[in-house]
Amino acid sequence: MQFVRLGRVGLLYQTRDGSETGYWDVDKKAWVQDNSYGRDVKAALGVAQKKGAPDLLLVPLHAPKEAQS
Repeated sequence: MQFVRLGRVGLLYQTRDGSETGYWDVDKKAWVQDNSYGRDVKAALGVAQKKGAPDLLLVPLHAPKEAQS
């Protein structure tokens, strides 16, 4: 499995053969499989491995929550 982190807002994974893609759901505190983001996660992994140029990514992200003190 390969993982890519998008700053502090997203943690995504994809199997090496690309057959499964998913993300960490903060609210559920669990991994969610969602293969509809496969192409974008593959592109993000390519950028992280310096195999491609940065580009716009469409990935699942949660809206920011109000800070608690």
